[in-house]
Amino acid sequence: MPVSFDNVLPAVAVVLLAWGLRLRDGALLAVGYAASLAAVASVVLLWWGGAEVVRWLFALVQ
Repeated sequence: MPVSFDNVLPAVAVVLLAWGLRLRDGALLAVGYAASLAAVASVVLLWWGGAEVVRWLFALVQ
């Protein structure tokens, strides 16, 4: 069974935010927020790509 790495970005974002809060480091928090935005963007792109594949498959059937 192949391993899916689609949860790596959200996990990294959580870890960076936790470290930033624990260490009271603003730069680390900023990197954590940037990683959070990247994680959200990746999820949105995965959903959009999946919808496009389904739309393409339905177009093939019709």
